[in-house]
Amino acid sequence: GGYTIVPFSSTMSTFKTDPTHSYATDELEVFNLLQRPVWVFDIEKKAMFWANSPALKTWRADSLEELLGRNFKNGMSEATKRRMDDQLAQLRRGEIMTEEWTSYPKNRKPTTLGLTGTAIRIDGGRIAALIEAELPDSKKIDQSSIRGVEMLRHLPLAVCKFDMKGKKMYQNPEAVNLFGSSEESTFVSRFVDRAIGKTALQQVQGGNDYKVETELYTQSGPRWFAISVRRAKDPVTGDHIVLDSVQDITEIIQARKESKQASLKSEFTAVMAHEIRTPLHQIIGYMDLLELTTLSGPQLENVRMVQDSTALLIAIINDLLDYSKLEEGRLQLENMSFDSRGILDGCIAAVEPECEQKGLKLVSMLLENLPHKLKGDPNRFRQIILNLLQNAVKFTDEGSVTMSVTTVSRDELKARLRFEIVDTGVGIDPSHQTIIFEKYRQAHASVARNYGGTGLGLAICKSLTEAMGGVIGLESELGKGTKVFVEIPFDLPKNGKKRTRQEKGASSAEEVVVGLRILVAEDNKVNQKMVRAMLTRIGHKVTVADNGQLAVDELQKSVFDLVLMDVQMPVMDGIEATKQIRNIGRTKSDL
Repeated sequence: GGYTIVPFSSTMSTFKTDPTHSYATDELEVFNLLQRPVWVFDIEKKAMFWANSPALKTWRADSLEELLGRNFKNGMSEATKRRMDDQLAQLRRGEIMTEEWTSYPKNRKPTTLGLTGTAIRIDGGRIAALIEAELPDSKKIDQSSIRGVEMLRHLPLAVCKFDMKGKKMYQNPEAVNLFGSSEESTFVSRFVDRAIGKTALQQVQGGNDYKVETELYTQSGPRWFAISVRRAKDPVTGDHIVLDSVQDITEIIQARKESKQASLKSEFTAVMAHEIRTPLHQIIGYMDLLELTTLSGPQLENVRMVQDSTALLIAIINDLLDYSKLEEGRLQLENMSFDSRGILDGCIAAVEPECEQKGLKLVSMLLENLPHKLKGDPNRFRQIILNLLQNAVKFTDEGSVTMSVTTVSRDELKARLRFEIVDTGVGIDPSHQTIIFEKYRQAHASVARNYGGTGLGLAICKSLTEAMGGVIGLESELGKGTKVFVEIPFDLPKNGKKRTRQEKGASSAEEVVVGLRILVAEDNKVNQKMVRAMLTRIGHKVTVADNGQLAVDELQKSVFDLVLMDVQMPVMDGIEATKQIRNIGRTKSDL
């Protein structure tokens, strides 16, 4: 019938079966000639299909019918079910299965059997397992037991055994080290939250596996653990027991909390920055408009003092927001071509008025062979250089401020540039030079009183420089001045690449165009009036939409050259409005 019977002393690996033939029960009767237990297990139905007479004795079955009617998964632990599924999958793949199984018959001692199995087909082609059993060699069992005990003893995981009421029966050395060896300790008493412990025990008593992350009492105090609990059977007595393994995750939980706190801090900072910036920008805007009206000398002086104060406050807010992003690793650097000389000249021009006011000589020393085009983040590069120049001017009352640029190394693809800002200002005491790049730290407490600032500027410069792959440092002598140097590597754009509109904007302002039709999407009434006044003053035609949806509606019925879109608005925000505008066929080139 498709197979050959060999002497019963051989293992199942020598049975020859036809993988295409479906075996009926009468064809299996020949296995009754064997003295060893042999049975066929229906893989798909998870039920016994056939067994020879020795197998009935092994399974303590009164008859074949009684054995075929058993539910083999009833009462099994989840681990045993998974183990059975894995082994049946192995047979389904056509592999020979060899395993040692321990059965737990009612009212009898557990029995360990060595199983060898192969796959056959039954009833129209279903896969079944043809299994032969024998009592394994006692020496092999002893070696296996010793190996298992030793592995458990050295396992870097706490494992405990309890009876079904939660009384402690065994702990491996790792568990003893964590929880101690007190006999009074029970499964539930280890839980800081007893309700969780009771729930875990109830679930396992019902035959379910249970996993939870919670705090347990240890010898060093409460700590967080990932706990896995399941029901099993004692291989000696056959009684149900509770097994649990616990892994210390205190550091992971702490990291999660810190990450969540950082996220909340980030959200709070972003919201507060937006809420504070909005009225500040309104003040700046209306001060700019007021400056353009007819004012007396004292009035104009007052307006400019307000402008200076608000500009300082905006700078402080920007520093706080930038450093918050840098701390959380959320600051993303751009990678685009830009005009290096344009940015450096712009930074010099930005501090020139204050130098003139203080009577300082401002010197810019740019080499002729300085790469004209660089590739990187132009805005962050500008931020570093401008911050260092502003610092130099701030702390210098007489003398000069000099910026020089040299090429450290250069090839066809990359250039490493060194920027030095030298002043003849107050200088920094050697004992304070090591902390000058730390956040919220200034050279001396008197600095904040005399010059202002948050102590974040140089910390931001350091973080940005390092994020760009560069280094920053200083040399200073108290009372004589300071030299701050920055070395930053840049990619060099390929020759012949046309500059994009965005890249041109990184180094120079676009030509001012008047008479544009501009749509302003803004829900804040004060901002609406301010923007309208500014734009109409320079000759533009302005339409205002109170939210993103109204902006989309306006674009569908009218033509505009430019859209100024707020982000946070009711009904529809600016991002969604921009998506819808593009979906209706209005692209950047249309506006």
